[in-house]
This record gives sequence, C-alpha cells and structure tokens, in this order.
Amino acid sequence: MNRTGNRIYSACALMMIIFLLVGAAGCSTEAKIERHWKKAEKYYSEEKFREAAIEYKNIIKLKPTHATAYYKLAMCQLNMRMFQEAFANMSRAIELDPKMIDARHHLGTLYLLSGQTDKAREQAMAILKIDSTKSLGHMLLGSIYLKENNLGKAIEESLKAVQGDKKMEAYLQLSRLYELNRDLNQAEVMLKQAVKFDDTKQKTRFALAEFYVRTGKKEPAEQEYLQAVRNSPKDSVAAMKLGSFYVLTGRMNEAEKQFIRGVELSPGNASLRVKIPAILPYWLGWRIFIWTKRS
Repeated sequence: MNRTGNRIYSACALMMIIFLLVGAAGCSTEAKIERHWKKAEKYYSEEKFREAAIEYKNIIKLKPTHATAYYKLAMCQLNMRMFQEAFANMSRAIELDPKMIDARHHLGTLYLLSGQTDKAREQAMAILKIDSTKSLGHMLLGSIYLKENNLGKAIEESLKAVQGDKKMEAYLQLSRLYELNRDLNQAEVMLKQAVKFDDTKQKTRFALAEFYVRTGKKEPAEQEYLQAVRNSPKDSVAAMKLGSFYVLTGRMNEAEKQFIRGVELSPGNASLRVKIPAILPYWLGWRIFIWTKRS
C-alpha cells in the first residue's frame, strides 16, 4: 500500500473510532436518563417529591434541554411549596417547549396567586391559541374572572371547559363556582358529573361527600365515604376520611375502628400515627396512638 493509501486508511479508521466513541457516549447518556426517569416517576407516583426532584435534576444535568424534566421538577417543587423554584423551572420548561399546555396552566396559576392577572391571562390565551379545545385554557380564564369578582364570566368560561379534554377537573371547578353563587342544586349536579369522569372515583367522591357535610346532608355524605371505602378497600386515606366523618358526627367507636384500619393498611406511614391524636378527642386519640405503637 502506498503512502497516500495509508493516510486514507488511517483517516477512515480514526473517523470510525470517533464515531463509535460518540455513539457509545450517546447510548450511555440516554440509558442514564432512562434510569433516572424511571426512578423519578416511581418516587413521584408515591408522592416522595424530594426524592423525585433529585432524579429530575440528574436528568437535567445530563440533558439541559429536557423540557419535561423541568416541568416535573417544578411540579415536585409546587407540592413541596417551593413556589419561587417552581416558577423558575416552569418558565424554563415553556422556553424549551412553548406548546407545553400543562406548564402554561400552572405558570398562569402561579401568576394569578401572586396577583398578576394580566400575565395569567397571557398564559390562558396562549393555551387557547395552541388548541382552543383544551379545557385548561378556559379553566384558567375562569379562575382569572373569579379573581376579578366576575362570577358570571367565571361560570361561562368553565362551562366551555367541560366541552374539552379535562371534564372531571372542569366539573369540579364548576361545582365550586356554583356553590359560591349559592346555587347548591347545580353545584351538586356538577359534582355528580365529575364522579362520572373520574376513573378511580375517589377524588370526586370525597369532594361530593365534603359538599354534603358543608350543606348539612350527613346521610348522603356517609354513603359517599362508605362507597369510597368499598371502591378501594385497601386505601388508608378512604378509611381515615370516613373516620374523620365519624368524629365530626360524634360516633367515636366507629371512628376508632376506621382510624385503626387506616393505620393497619399503611403500617409504614408514620404521618398517620402522628395525625391521629390531633384529629380525635384527647382520650380516644391517644388510645389509638398507643395501640399503633404496640402493633
């Protein structure tokens, strides 16, 4: 092989090595991102937001343009009430992906909470410009009108929201608005509609039960809590909520049974053991607390 041929061969070999190294590094990075993502999503589903946030941050270090990681990190921070950090990361997610509707909705809500209704409205209009059929744009506008003490317009926008993709959330918002408007019949109708679009039936059933408690309808409230327990017999939250209802209605023996059952269903949940004495009358709360320490 002549000298020119050797040079060409060496150049090709070098390019091949570089290609393989870059490819291997890329595969390694993607594999790391996937591992962190799985961990983060698991932690998030378990409401371990601090641990999930660490994993989302690891993803961002590996890929600073990962818009969804910024969004999920912001959601963790919202759940931990770290509002300034959540605002910054939600804004960054939108910079990277301007069509991220959920991020715009949450950013708009943060603006609204801080009293910046104009900026909140910008986010609502941006959502509707991206897709006018999305519920979140109308729901955010409804919240803005409520902030501006225009209850009629708030209801009008929320009625548009129920035609969109997030019917359960829209009906829940409508129920609150009708209750504020003192139209309790319509508020109840909206809550029952929300239950129809709730896959688990738990969140909306609890909301309906709490509405009945607020309006003095104890019997239907109890039926909703009991139905929630029947729907998810291994759900400690349902047992605890039923127990709290029994405390409210003065049925302490039944409350005790539900609280003990709630602790048994989540033996590793230390927060339940701590909350019980605070919820119940002194004598009954500590009676259950001592029982949980022995078990």
